[in-house]
Amino acid sequence: MTTVLRKSDNRRLRKTAESTIWETFDAASAQTLARSFANLIALDEIHIPPLGALPERAQGGEFFTYVHRGAISQKNAQQSRIALAGEFQSASVRDCHNETNASANDWAHIFRLRLRFATEREDCAGFEVTQKERFTAAERRNTRCIVATSNVSQRALPLRASASIYSSILEKGHHIVHALHPSRSAWLHVIVGRVLVNTYELYQGDGLGLRNTPAISITAKEDSEVLFVESHSAD
Repeated sequence: MTTVLRKSDNRRLRKTAESTIWETFDAASAQTLARSFANLIALDEIHIPPLGALPERAQGGEFFTYVHRGAISQKNAQQSRIALAGEFQSASVRDCHNETNASANDWAHIFRLRLRFATEREDCAGFEVTQKERFTAAERRNTRCIVATSNVSQRALPLRASASIYSSILEKGHHIVHALHPSRSAWLHVIVGRVLVNTYELYQGDGLGLRNTPAISITAKEDSEVLFVESHSAD
């Protein structure tokens, strides 16, 4: 079994004039990530003050955004929209926005993942439309709620990267198991709380990558929320 543990205080803290970003993967850890967890390029936790701006998106790949708290105003040449708490989005960098905290009083809190396309051709092609879906806390409570996938799904957001993304809100003591195919790897991030993942105890902000293991076992040691990505492992 291959594991990569990334504790909260090992993340890179990057501050701009208008936001605070905790980067799970820095330049050094990205090399290990690329070998074992091929499709996940970045996982950032971003705090935005009232009316503050989000950092500009990096070039290349597919973006998945989860609005955990607050509301985000997004604008481009064609339209403007508000992304509310509980909303999930998938988009390419080609559909870039002017993104700001929609509130003049409250902070906003989002998580943004960047995924690698299966081929460079797909990355160059891009797509223009941000797709979004809202999943309630009730839909995600004590279960593996699939919120985005490259497989056919009636509800989950479509991904062009070869991956599936799950969101779970777990009450204390609740236990879930996710089977993992030998050709797949998984990265789990603790958004809130404390969980036991296989033999690892993880706290808010911690992340754990798993490969060559038959299943992910998650037990909530207190009320918790996790986000995890399953994708093809690197050859």
